[in-house]
Amino acid sequence: MGFILHDTGHGQLSSKYFPMGLVRRFGNLFLCVSMTAWFCDHTPHHDNPNDERFDPDSQIKVFAFTKEQAQARFGWHRFMVKYQAYLFIPVSLFSLTSMRITTIRHVLRGDVKEPVRELVVTGTSAIVYVAAMLFIHGWMGLLFITIAELTAGLYFGLAFITNHRGRPD
Repeated sequence: MGFILHDTGHGQLSSKYFPMGLVRRFGNLFLCVSMTAWFCDHTPHHDNPNDERFDPDSQIKVFAFTKEQAQARFGWHRFMVKYQAYLFIPVSLFSLTSMRITTIRHVLRGDVKEPVRELVVTGTSAIVYVAAMLFIHGWMGLLFITIAELTAGLYFGLAFITNHRGRPD
């Protein structure tokens, strides 16, 4: 679903707004991620790919893509950067969770046109998903959600690094 939504955002499924808007709402509902908030970061990423100043994907605090970025990190961020080659996979497990946290930040900052609608749709879908899994499967439902979340995060992380971080240096 995440890749379908990504391609929809680039107009690869339809050039008409209504079908794209419908697919985005479908994604909000099933991924519990506001696609409108996601585009707040994704559009600048495509406008300035790999530009350390303007590409939000080049400003991930737990990773450094240049020596200058690594030297600018302090505290636990410096530790993460020092061992990022070893920590990439464990950190990637939480990339979908990070997208959800970013969604909440964009909505609370007022970066989206309809913040209440975004919170209601994504929040309601998250609550229904967790409640349904608990009702049907009890604690095993929470285990399923955890494994699904971590697996999806790893998949997104691996797709990101292989498709977005090619650098000449």
